[in-house]
Amino acid sequence: MYCLRLVLFFLLAGLLDAKDVAVLIDVSGTMANYGPWQEDVRRLVTRILWGGALDGDWRQDGSTSAAAEFRLDSGDHVRLLQFGSVQTPAFPFFAPASTVAMPAEFESNFPIDPSRYREARTNKPLAIAVGAHLVSGAEGLSRLIVISDFLVDSDATVQQQEHINQFESKAKVESPLIYSWNRNPHIQIKLLRISGVVSTGSVPIGSPPASDARLQITGAKLLDSPRRLLLSWNLVGTEEEATYSVTIRDPKSGKTILSRTVLSSSLLVPNPPSGKFVWQIVAKLRRDVMVSSPLTQLDIPGETPFGVIALLVLAAAGGFGLWHYSKRRKPAAEQEGKEKSAWKA
Repeated sequence: MYCLRLVLFFLLAGLLDAKDVAVLIDVSGTMANYGPWQEDVRRLVTRILWGGALDGDWRQDGSTSAAAEFRLDSGDHVRLLQFGSVQTPAFPFFAPASTVAMPAEFESNFPIDPSRYREARTNKPLAIAVGAHLVSGAEGLSRLIVISDFLVDSDATVQQQEHINQFESKAKVESPLIYSWNRNPHIQIKLLRISGVVSTGSVPIGSPPASDARLQITGAKLLDSPRRLLLSWNLVGTEEEATYSVTIRDPKSGKTILSRTVLSSSLLVPNPPSGKFVWQIVAKLRRDVMVSSPLTQLDIPGETPFGVIALLVLAAAGGFGLWHYSKRRKPAAEQEGKEKSAWKA
């Protein structure tokens, strides 16, 4: 009985002391240009996580013994987050992270297909902040393995930059070990040890609340004379006051076309560009609770051609009138010249 209790004690202690690891994978388009690196990266990260022997395809900078800190113990899990273009203004900003507990699960969830690496932009500071919060332990410690080319390319909204600033102002980020792929050193794997991250428990910072509050898109109307775009929405399920952040993005390039914060449930955008976009509303309630609307298609047609056609018709009519007047004016001028010549004679 004593031995059984001792085993249960150590098992429980291991669960309470569990420290998950976040693996962040950059799926932006530049990552598809460095050759077939995916299989080598998957093999290396798997060996780091489960304590296997490393191969010789990688240059190592830093303390090689630091890799042992990222090995999974009993009760630990991997949070796999693919980051590229920001998908939503609210946490976790990118596609939801998948959780795996076994090497086979990790390997099957790792994106091997090169066609997956096609997103227009990337935001590594935001991804690191998200990953750190996803696996923050009770002591504010996070372990991250980041796979990227670490090029500078970010396009953050006000709320996303605020999340980055709050993270970077409190967290201490160390990179004790960096792996560079021998075939192309652009491919790097950085092991990050992050401290000072406040544990968020089961509900990450900035995530939508577990309540009845929700945002409904009610309209997007294009007005003429002058050209304006009227966006409207409703916050239902709560009587709280809120501030609203409106974001319009180009889904192909990932570029933010518009980012505004308003107090009312509508926004009038002067002289909007034409094209096919997506837009979303995020309501900020008390206690920094966020509620997001669904990502909604927004088609803005180009300028109407009727005004241009009317101007062309008017110009053509004016030209015809001027030509007709000159034709009538010419015989009259000739007759006047003859009369003057006769008077002089």
